[in-house]
Amino acid sequence: MHHEISKPSKPKVPAVRTVIYARFSSEVQNPKSVDDQIRLCRERAEREGWEVVEVFSDHAISGAAGIDAAARPGLHACLHLIESGGACVLLTESTDRVARQGDSFAVLERLRFAGARLITLLDGEIDDITGTIKGLMDARFRKDLAERIKRGQLGAVADRRSPAGRAYGYDKANRQDARGEWERGHRAINCEQADIVRRIFEEYAAGLSAKPQHPNAAKLFYDFVLSKPAQQRLRTLRRIPARPDIEPFSPRMEQSKLKLQVEPAQSGPQFNATIKEFREIFGL
Repeated sequence: MHHEISKPSKPKVPAVRTVIYARFSSEVQNPKSVDDQIRLCRERAEREGWEVVEVFSDHAISGAAGIDAAARPGLHACLHLIESGGACVLLTESTDRVARQGDSFAVLERLRFAGARLITLLDGEIDDITGTIKGLMDARFRKDLAERIKRGQLGAVADRRSPAGRAYGYDKANRQDARGEWERGHRAINCEQADIVRRIFEEYAAGLSAKPQHPNAAKLFYDFVLSKPAQQRLRTLRRIPARPDIEPFSPRMEQSKLKLQVEPAQSGPQFNATIKEFREIFGL
C-alpha cells in the first residue's frame, strides 16, 4: 500500500505591523504633498507584505518645531502607538519628514527602546550611522533653505511684490510679464476691507489697543459676523440675519413682524423644548 507523506506546512509569519507618517512644512506648500507621501508609503508596505495599522500626519508644521504633542500632534500620536506596542516599523518618505536637528536622535532613541525600526523610502532602514549623517545633512539643508527663502523674499520686495501670503486688506493681482509668464506677489487694495484696516490703525494710534488683549482680532471678527457673506451663512443655519438686506429663511421670521419678549429665568432648563417649539412655530 502506497502512503503519501504530507509535507509539513510552513509556519505563518505574522505581518509586520507598520505605521505611516507624513508631513509638509508650511501653508505655502501643496497640502497634497501629504497624500502623495502616504500613497508611496502604502505602495512600499504592500510590496513588502507589511500591515499598515495606522497613518499619521502633520500639516503646515516645520520639522524643527519639536516632537511633543503641542508642536507635532501627528508624530506624537505615532510614537505613542509604537511605544505602546501597536507597531514595530515607522515608515516615512525621508528622515527630514520625521525630524531635523537634535530631535532626529531623540526619535531614533525612542524607537530603538521600543524595539521598532525607522524605514524611509529614500534610504531604507535608518541605523545609528545613517541617522547621524542624515540628521546633520537635514539640519544643514534647513539652514540653506532658510537663506534661499530669505534671498527670494528680498528679491520680491525689491521688485515691488509681496514676499509672503495675502494680508488682510489686499487682493491678489498677479499679472503676466513681457514673456507671457505669470508673476506672483502683486497685490491690489481691497476697498471694502481697507476701511477696517484704516480704523484699526486710527484706534491703535489713539491708544485703544492697549486695553483689550486682542482688540484687532475682535474687530475683524465683529466686522466679519456682520458682513453679507457671514449673514447669508447664518441664514442657511435657520438663524435670523442682522442685516436688513438679507431676507430670513422663513417669512414668519421677518424682524418687522416679530414681537420679541424676554423669556423668564425658569425657561433655561427647558431649552430643548423651547427650541423645538420655536421651530414648529416658524416652520423650520
